[in-house]
Amino acid sequence: MPQSAKKACQFPGCKNSARSMYCSQHSTLSDENRLGRDKKRGSAHSRGYNRQHQKWRLLVLRRDPICKIARFCEGFAQSTEADHIKPIRAGGERFSLSNGQGACKSCHAWKTATEDSYFSRRKKVWAIKSLQIDKPETPLLPPDTPPRN
Repeated sequence: MPQSAKKACQFPGCKNSARSMYCSQHSTLSDENRLGRDKKRGSAHSRGYNRQHQKWRLLVLRRDPICKIARFCEGFAQSTEADHIKPIRAGGERFSLSNGQGACKSCHAWKTATEDSYFSRRKKVWAIKSLQIDKPETPLLPPDTPPRN
């Protein structure tokens, strides 16, 4: 069976190649880093996934048995995850049924990565800043706003 092509090791500054994410020298560090991150994250209960969250999740999944995001599954996959329509950090209510929707794993992962994640928020800020850099003399104002003196 053919092996996958080697790629650069993902450890910062390492120039070795590897068939997985890290080279043999750094593969054990990957496990140590993961365990350290898990300890810093805390338990699921301390992060808000308590009994009330479990109850909310079950109610959302019973109400929406089919994926509502429908990005990859076209709305035909069974919902396995409960998604907050408006993220909690953006002011969405944590346990409101109107702020919940059922989703399949792949569609929920896509939504989280493109809309709700730290990286997507940074991309939006970067895009706004790049617009301002490209055209510094043109402020980002609505078209009907009178020019400033």
